[in-house]
Amino acid sequence: MKKIFISICLLLLSFACSEKSENESPSGETSTVTINSYETYKPYIENSEWYKSLLKKSEKNKIDFIPVNAKELGTAVDLTDESGYDRSMEKHYVFSPNREYALDSYTYGLEIDPDTGEEFRDADRSVILYDIKNNQNASVLFIGPSGSIGLVEWVNENTFLIVTTDHESEEKNNIHVGVYNIKNSKVYETDEFYSEIFLK
Repeated sequence: MKKIFISICLLLLSFACSEKSENESPSGETSTVTINSYETYKPYIENSEWYKSLLKKSEKNKIDFIPVNAKELGTAVDLTDESGYDRSMEKHYVFSPNREYALDSYTYGLEIDPDTGEEFRDADRSVILYDIKNNQNASVLFIGPSGSIGLVEWVNENTFLIVTTDHESEEKNNIHVGVYNIKNSKVYETDEFYSEIFLK
């Protein structure tokens, strides 16, 4: 009986340890994004014109974002040796503080009439990262016709955030904040936050 009791205890201890290892990184930190992480990005979001406009439309004083579990984040995207960087469109790019990178959320699917200069755009949208120094690029995000890109902002030289909105209905909007980091010619989504909001 004593041996059975000890075996059960060991089994439970083993299960508890395996659960812990699944939720912890090698450094011992939990892989689940905590709401405290949002505080890091809060100034970049809540000081933006996009955020202020959304508050007016929703008649709210604040929008609360819920962290998404790190296990649900996307895989890394490789920077490829193909630039596509267009100097004539630089006014539409968002540059990193050191200007080694640029984010382009404007030119995907864009066609310009050579005679009139009128712009025609595809319903889909994308955000492209340009590595200017190494002449590379990566398609970081793609969003269909039911969505829109509200904000593209740099946090530092290697970290940026993208805010997208999925227009579920005329009133209900699902908002996603994705945080990305550039490392070793790859782009990683490191954090994500989510909110639902109803427009008046």
